[in-house]
Amino acid sequence: MIDARFGHVNVVARDWGALAAFYERIFGCVPVPPERDYSGPELAAGTGVPHAALRGVHLRLPGHGPDGPTIEIYEYFEELPGLPTAANRPGSDTSRSWCRTSPPPGRSSSMRAAPRSATWSRSR
Repeated sequence: MIDARFGHVNVVARDWGALAAFYERIFGCVPVPPERDYSGPELAAGTGVPHAALRGVHLRLPGHGPDGPTIEIYEYFEELPGLPTAANRPGSDTSRSWCRTSPPPGRSSSMRAAPRSATWSRSR
């Protein structure tokens, strides 16, 4: 096994502010200033998106201290039209992220869904 530690994960959303507010409210994530606003040839080369420009925020995940991992939530200024949705298509709006939270008094569990603004993707 290699000596490694988890540092961050990127999520692309249709509305980065709404998704960030969800993670702050439900999980207690904390913004790591400043808000990010990226564009230029380096971003276009790194993403493979011509004239790429994106905006977003890094959120510190709870429970790992001030140097713990972050979730980086971004929104592209120009968004391509979506493919038809399908439950087995990665990034499909039909696949929502659910999380179990501490139950309110008198309830056995509480399930919450991430906002529909989220577009989930996975690295390959």
